[in-house]
Amino acid sequence: MKKINFTKITRSIKVVNHSVAKNSPLLLTIAGVIGLGATAYLTYKSAGKVTKITDDLEASRNKEEQILELQNIPDPTDEDKEALETLEKDYTPIKRTEVVRHIAGAVAAPVLVGSLSICSIALSYYILNNRVLNLAASLATATAQNAYFEKKFKRDYGEEEYTKFSQPSHEEEMIVKDEKGKETKKHVKLQDRDMNLTGEYFDHSTEYASDDHAYNQQFIASKEQVLQERLFRNGWLFLNEVRDELGFERTRDGAMIGWTAADSFNLVQRPGRFVDPTTGEMKPQIFVAWNKPHYIYDDVEYKDILGYNI
Repeated sequence: MKKINFTKITRSIKVVNHSVAKNSPLLLTIAGVIGLGATAYLTYKSAGKVTKITDDLEASRNKEEQILELQNIPDPTDEDKEALETLEKDYTPIKRTEVVRHIAGAVAAPVLVGSLSICSIALSYYILNNRVLNLAASLATATAQNAYFEKKFKRDYGEEEYTKFSQPSHEEEMIVKDEKGKETKKHVKLQDRDMNLTGEYFDHSTEYASDDHAYNQQFIASKEQVLQERLFRNGWLFLNEVRDELGFERTRDGAMIGWTAADSFNLVQRPGRFVDPTTGEMKPQIFVAWNKPHYIYDDVEYKDILGYNI
Protein backbone atom coordinates (compact mmCIF):
# COMPACT_ATOMS: atom_id res chain seq x y z
CA MET A 1 0.00 0.00 0.00
CA LYS A 2 1.33 3.38 -1.04
CA LYS A 3 2.18 5.63 1.89
CA ILE A 4 0.28 8.92 2.04
CA ASN A 5 2.56 11.96 1.90
CA PHE A 6 0.97 14.29 4.45
CA THR A 7 3.70 16.90 3.91
CA LYS A 8 2.70 17.39 0.28
CA ILE A 9 -0.97 17.50 1.20
CA THR A 10 -0.32 20.14 3.88
CA ARG A 11 1.81 22.17 1.48
CA SER A 12 -0.90 22.00 -1.20
CA ILE A 13 -3.54 23.16 1.27
CA LYS A 14 -1.34 26.11 2.28
CA VAL A 15 -0.83 27.07 -1.38
CA VAL A 16 -4.59 26.94 -2.02
CA ASN A 17 -5.35 28.98 1.12
CA HIS A 18 -2.76 31.57 0.12
CA SER A 19 -4.17 31.85 -3.40
CA VAL A 20 -7.73 32.20 -2.10
CA ALA A 21 -6.72 34.84 0.45
CA LYS A 22 -4.69 36.74 -2.15
CA ASN A 23 -7.54 36.82 -4.66
CA SER A 24 -10.38 37.07 -2.14
CA PRO A 25 -11.59 40.54 -3.26
CA LEU A 26 -11.91 39.34 -6.87
CA LEU A 27 -13.52 36.04 -5.85
CA LEU A 28 -16.00 37.78 -3.53
CA THR A 29 -16.90 40.32 -6.21
CA ILE A 30 -17.49 37.58 -8.78
CA ALA A 31 -19.58 35.64 -6.26
CA GLY A 32 -21.59 38.78 -5.52
CA VAL A 33 -22.26 39.48 -9.19
CA ILE A 34 -23.31 35.87 -9.80
CA GLY A 35 -25.49 36.08 -6.69
CA LEU A 36 -27.22 39.21 -7.98
CA GLY A 37 -27.96 37.39 -11.22
CA ALA A 38 -29.39 34.48 -9.24
CA THR A 39 -31.42 36.98 -7.21
CA ALA A 40 -32.99 38.35 -10.38
CA TYR A 41 -33.89 34.80 -11.50
CA LEU A 42 -35.33 33.83 -8.10
CA THR A 43 -37.30 37.08 -8.00
CA TYR A 44 -38.83 36.24 -11.36
CA LYS A 45 -39.73 32.75 -10.10
CA SER A 46 -41.20 34.17 -6.88
CA ALA A 47 -43.36 36.70 -8.72
CA GLY A 48 -45.94 34.02 -9.58
CA LYS A 49 -46.22 32.93 -5.96
CA VAL A 50 -46.72 36.51 -4.75
CA THR A 51 -49.29 37.14 -7.48
CA LYS A 52 -51.28 34.05 -6.38
CA ILE A 53 -51.22 35.21 -2.75
CA THR A 54 -52.45 38.70 -3.65
CA ASP A 55 -55.16 37.27 -5.96
CA ASP A 56 -56.41 35.00 -3.15
CA LEU A 57 -56.42 37.95 -0.77
CA GLU A 58 -58.37 40.09 -3.24
CA ALA A 59 -60.92 37.31 -3.83
CA SER A 60 -61.38 36.90 -0.09
CA ARG A 61 -61.99 40.62 0.33
CA ASN A 62 -64.54 40.65 -2.47
CA LYS A 63 -66.39 37.71 -0.90
CA GLU A 64 -66.32 39.46 2.47
CA GLU A 65 -67.86 42.58 0.94
CA GLN A 66 -70.62 40.51 -0.66
CA ILE A 67 -71.41 38.85 2.70
CA LEU A 68 -71.59 42.25 4.42
CA GLU A 69 -73.92 43.58 1.74
CA LEU A 70 -76.28 40.58 2.09
CA GLN A 71 -76.21 40.82 5.89
CA ASN A 72 -77.19 44.51 5.77
CA ILE A 73 -80.29 44.00 3.59
CA PRO A 74 -83.37 45.06 5.72
CA ASP A 75 -85.81 42.48 4.30
CA PRO A 76 -83.81 39.71 2.65
CA THR A 77 -85.57 37.38 0.25
CA ASP A 78 -85.15 33.63 0.23
CA GLU A 79 -82.69 33.99 -2.62
CA ASP A 80 -80.66 36.50 -0.58
CA LYS A 81 -80.67 34.17 2.40
CA GLU A 82 -79.60 31.24 0.24
CA ALA A 83 -76.82 33.27 -1.38
CA LEU A 84 -75.63 34.46 2.04
CA GLU A 85 -75.61 30.91 3.37
CA THR A 86 -73.62 29.69 0.37
CA LEU A 87 -71.05 32.50 0.70
CA GLU A 88 -70.63 31.99 4.43
CA LYS A 89 -70.21 28.26 3.90
CA ASP A 90 -67.39 28.71 1.37
CA TYR A 91 -65.80 31.74 3.09
CA THR A 92 -62.69 31.28 5.22
CA PRO A 93 -61.27 34.50 6.70
CA ILE A 94 -57.64 35.15 5.81
CA LYS A 95 -55.56 36.26 8.74
CA ARG A 96 -53.01 39.03 8.26
CA THR A 97 -50.30 36.94 9.92
CA GLU A 98 -50.88 34.17 7.40
CA VAL A 99 -50.58 36.59 4.48
CA VAL A 100 -47.32 37.94 5.87
CA ARG A 101 -46.00 34.40 6.43
CA HIS A 102 -46.91 33.30 2.91
CA ILE A 103 -45.34 36.37 1.28
CA ALA A 104 -42.21 35.99 3.42
CA GLY A 105 -41.92 32.37 2.33
CA ALA A 106 -42.37 33.30 -1.33
CA VAL A 107 -39.64 35.98 -1.31
CA ALA A 108 -37.29 34.33 1.20
CA ALA A 109 -34.97 32.82 -1.43
CA PRO A 110 -34.31 36.01 -3.49
CA VAL A 111 -34.03 38.15 -0.35
CA LEU A 112 -31.51 35.76 1.21
CA VAL A 113 -29.43 35.36 -1.96
CA GLY A 114 -29.55 39.11 -2.67
CA SER A 115 -28.48 39.96 0.88
CA LEU A 116 -25.57 37.52 0.74
CA SER A 117 -24.52 38.89 -2.67
CA ILE A 118 -24.48 42.47 -1.39
CA CYS A 119 -22.56 41.37 1.71
CA SER A 120 -20.06 39.56 -0.53
CA ILE A 121 -19.42 42.68 -2.63
CA ALA A 122 -19.22 44.85 0.49
CA LEU A 123 -16.73 42.43 2.07
CA SER A 124 -14.58 42.47 -1.08
CA TYR A 125 -14.50 46.28 -0.90
CA TYR A 126 -13.63 46.14 2.80
CA ILE A 127 -10.71 43.76 2.20
CA LEU A 128 -9.42 45.73 -0.79
CA ASN A 129 -9.79 49.05 1.05
CA ASN A 130 -7.77 47.71 3.99
CA ARG A 131 -5.05 46.58 1.60
CA VAL A 132 -4.97 50.02 -0.02
CA LEU A 133 -4.75 51.70 3.39
CA ASN A 134 -1.90 49.42 4.42
CA LEU A 135 -0.15 50.08 1.10
CA ALA A 136 -0.64 53.83 1.54
CA ALA A 137 0.84 53.61 5.05
CA SER A 138 3.85 51.69 3.71
CA LEU A 139 4.28 54.23 0.90
CA ALA A 140 4.09 57.11 3.38
CA THR A 141 6.78 55.46 5.52
CA ALA A 142 9.02 54.84 2.50
CA THR A 143 8.48 58.42 1.29
CA ALA A 144 9.33 59.85 4.69
CA GLN A 145 12.47 57.71 4.86
CA ASN A 146 13.49 58.81 1.35
CA ALA A 147 12.94 62.47 2.28
CA TYR A 148 15.09 62.01 5.39
CA PHE A 149 18.03 60.55 3.44
CA GLU A 150 17.64 63.23 0.77
CA LYS A 151 17.93 66.01 3.38
CA LYS A 152 20.80 64.21 5.09
CA PHE A 153 22.73 63.88 1.81
CA LYS A 154 22.23 67.57 1.00
CA ARG A 155 23.28 68.59 4.52
CA ASP A 156 26.44 66.44 4.49
CA TYR A 157 27.55 66.86 0.87
CA GLY A 158 25.75 69.92 -0.48
CA GLU A 159 23.07 70.63 -3.06
CA GLU A 160 25.44 70.36 -6.02
CA GLU A 161 26.62 66.87 -5.08
CA TYR A 162 23.04 65.76 -4.54
CA THR A 163 22.14 66.97 -8.05
CA LYS A 164 24.96 64.89 -9.50
CA PHE A 165 24.06 61.91 -7.35
CA SER A 166 20.34 61.96 -8.20
CA GLN A 167 20.85 62.24 -11.95
CA PRO A 168 20.36 58.77 -13.48
CA SER A 169 23.79 58.11 -14.98
CA HIS A 170 26.92 56.11 -14.28
CA GLU A 171 30.54 56.03 -15.38
CA GLU A 172 31.99 53.20 -17.40
CA GLU A 173 35.27 52.57 -19.17
CA MET A 174 34.82 52.10 -22.90
CA ILE A 175 36.25 53.01 -26.30
CA VAL A 176 34.97 56.36 -27.63
CA LYS A 177 35.50 58.43 -30.75
CA ASP A 178 36.57 62.06 -30.67
CA GLU A 179 35.59 64.71 -33.23
CA LYS A 180 38.29 63.50 -35.62
CA GLY A 181 37.10 59.89 -35.37
CA LYS A 182 40.06 58.74 -33.31
CA GLU A 183 39.22 55.97 -30.86
CA THR A 184 40.48 56.15 -27.28
CA LYS A 185 39.70 54.19 -24.11
CA LYS A 186 38.45 56.36 -21.25
CA HIS A 187 35.93 56.67 -18.42
CA VAL A 188 32.75 58.23 -19.74
CA LYS A 189 29.20 58.88 -18.56
CA LEU A 190 26.32 56.72 -19.71
CA GLN A 191 22.61 57.30 -19.22
CA ASP A 192 20.58 55.03 -16.96
CA ARG A 193 17.18 54.06 -18.30
CA ASP A 194 15.67 53.40 -14.88
CA MET A 195 12.29 54.90 -13.97
CA ASN A 196 12.67 58.31 -12.36
CA LEU A 197 9.78 60.36 -10.94
CA THR A 198 11.75 63.60 -10.92
CA GLY A 199 12.93 63.80 -14.52
CA GLU A 200 13.94 62.13 -17.78
CA TYR A 201 16.51 62.53 -20.53
CA PHE A 202 15.11 64.55 -23.41
CA ASP A 203 16.42 62.17 -26.05
CA HIS A 204 13.57 59.84 -24.96
CA SER A 205 11.10 62.44 -26.22
CA THR A 206 9.31 62.30 -29.56
CA GLU A 207 10.15 66.02 -29.91
CA TYR A 208 13.89 65.47 -29.57
CA ALA A 209 16.06 66.93 -32.34
CA SER A 210 19.36 65.05 -32.41
CA ASP A 211 21.04 67.66 -34.63
CA ASP A 212 19.83 70.86 -32.91
CA HIS A 213 20.70 71.18 -29.22
CA ALA A 214 19.55 74.81 -29.07
CA TYR A 215 16.11 73.86 -30.38
CA ASN A 216 15.76 71.26 -27.62
CA GLN A 217 16.60 73.84 -24.97
CA GLN A 218 14.11 76.35 -26.39
CA PHE A 219 11.38 73.73 -26.69
CA ILE A 220 11.72 72.73 -23.03
CA ALA A 221 11.67 76.37 -21.92
CA SER A 222 8.47 77.05 -23.89
CA LYS A 223 6.73 74.01 -22.41
CA GLU A 224 7.64 75.09 -18.89
CA GLN A 225 5.64 78.29 -19.40
CA VAL A 226 2.67 76.33 -20.77
CA LEU A 227 2.65 73.94 -17.83
CA GLN A 228 3.01 76.66 -15.20
CA GLU A 229 0.04 78.51 -16.70
CA ARG A 230 -2.03 75.30 -16.67
CA LEU A 231 -1.18 74.68 -13.01
CA PHE A 232 -2.15 78.26 -12.13
CA ARG A 233 -5.39 78.03 -14.15
CA ASN A 234 -6.60 74.59 -12.98
CA GLY A 235 -5.07 74.42 -9.53
CA TRP A 236 -3.52 71.01 -10.24
CA LEU A 237 -1.20 69.36 -12.74
CA PHE A 238 -0.74 65.62 -13.31
CA LEU A 239 2.67 64.15 -14.09
CA ASN A 240 1.28 62.62 -17.28
CA GLU A 241 0.32 66.10 -18.48
CA VAL A 242 3.96 67.13 -18.11
CA ARG A 243 5.10 64.01 -19.92
CA ASP A 244 2.59 64.66 -22.72
CA GLU A 245 3.81 68.22 -23.29
CA LEU A 246 7.46 67.14 -23.34
CA GLY A 247 6.80 64.20 -25.66
CA PHE A 248 7.52 61.44 -23.14
CA GLU A 249 5.50 58.25 -22.81
CA ARG A 250 2.78 58.18 -20.18
CA THR A 251 3.17 56.09 -17.03
CA ARG A 252 0.61 54.49 -14.72
CA ASP A 253 1.64 56.46 -11.66
CA GLY A 254 1.59 59.65 -13.74
CA ALA A 255 -2.22 59.50 -13.76
CA MET A 256 -2.39 59.89 -9.96
CA ILE A 257 0.59 61.99 -8.88
CA GLY A 258 1.49 65.58 -9.70
CA TRP A 259 1.31 69.05 -8.18
CA THR A 260 -1.34 71.39 -6.76
CA ALA A 261 -1.46 75.17 -6.57
CA ALA A 262 0.20 74.95 -3.16
CA ASP A 263 3.32 73.38 -4.74
CA SER A 264 6.07 75.00 -6.72
CA PHE A 265 6.66 73.65 -10.21
CA ASN A 266 9.38 74.34 -12.72
CA LEU A 267 11.49 72.49 -15.27
CA VAL A 268 15.25 72.47 -14.81
CA GLN A 269 17.55 71.66 -17.71
CA ARG A 270 20.68 69.81 -16.62
CA PRO A 271 23.03 69.61 -19.59
CA GLY A 272 25.72 66.97 -19.92
CA ARG A 273 27.72 64.99 -22.42
CA PHE A 274 27.07 61.29 -22.70
CA VAL A 275 28.32 58.49 -24.92
CA ASP A 276 26.00 57.05 -27.51
CA PRO A 277 26.42 53.30 -26.84
CA THR A 278 25.66 52.53 -30.49
CA THR A 279 28.13 54.86 -32.21
CA GLY A 280 30.57 55.51 -29.34
CA GLU A 281 30.33 59.27 -29.95
CA MET A 282 30.03 61.90 -27.22
CA LYS A 283 26.80 63.86 -27.56
CA PRO A 284 25.27 66.72 -25.58
CA GLN A 285 22.13 65.68 -23.74
CA ILE A 286 19.61 67.38 -21.47
CA PHE A 287 18.16 65.83 -18.36
CA VAL A 288 14.79 67.52 -17.82
CA ALA A 289 14.15 67.64 -14.07
CA TRP A 290 11.00 68.76 -12.27
CA ASN A 291 9.92 69.13 -8.66
CA LYS A 292 9.11 65.87 -6.91
CA PRO A 293 5.41 65.04 -7.52
CA HIS A 294 3.04 63.63 -4.90
CA TYR A 295 -0.36 61.94 -4.79
CA ILE A 296 -3.06 64.44 -5.87
CA TYR A 297 -5.78 62.16 -7.33
CA ASP A 298 -8.21 62.87 -4.46
CA ASP A 299 -7.56 66.63 -4.62
CA VAL A 300 -8.75 67.08 -8.20
CA GLU A 301 -12.22 68.52 -8.91
CA TYR A 302 -13.35 66.23 -11.74
CA LYS A 303 -16.42 68.36 -12.41
CA ASP A 304 -13.98 70.93 -13.80
CA ILE A 305 -12.56 68.31 -16.17
CA LEU A 306 -15.97 67.17 -17.40
CA GLY A 307 -17.41 70.67 -17.55
CA TYR A 308 -20.43 70.09 -15.29
CA ASN A 309 -21.27 69.24 -11.70
CA ILE A 310 -21.25 65.59 -10.77
